[in-house]
Amino acid sequence: GERLLRDQGYVSDEPWAGFYQQYSINTPFVKQFPNPAYVKNVTIELHWGLMHVPYLNSQINFKGVFQRAVPLEISGESVFSLAPEDHLVYTCAHLLHHHRQFILARWYEFALWLRKYNEVIDWQAVFERAHEWRLSAGIKYTFSVIEQLWPGIIPSERLDQASNLK
Repeated sequence: GERLLRDQGYVSDEPWAGFYQQYSINTPFVKQFPNPAYVKNVTIELHWGLMHVPYLNSQINFKGVFQRAVPLEISGESVFSLAPEDHLVYTCAHLLHHHRQFILARWYEFALWLRKYNEVIDWQAVFERAHEWRLSAGIKYTFSVIEQLWPGIIPSERLDQASNLK
């Protein structure tokens, strides 16, 4: 991934070699654009961990995450993405982590994603994984916000299951 980004003109602002590996869960790569009136820059982050809190990363079975990953093709390159269930649990935790930065576009994007994948999601796996990863609070919080903003996006039986998570 790093090579591909560098080949496309992205650069990392890493203060010294190995800084992000030691102190973060991702390396940001930025590409500056010549006409900042439209787009000043784009940042892409390569992650090797999901959560900024080390304790939470220790709760996640990453071998299982990689085994469940689904293949995608982006710009002719084969890549992998989180399985829908893993993506859902992670995104809920991520939105909870950034709840002080309420950016409606993030929530709207996730609501659209939920509407698109609702029928293919293994909901039992979502709730089991949230419990296993100790991220139930993220599910509860995110589902309640989505329901307030766009009622009906999440099926009522799933809202009930989420509210019973411990």
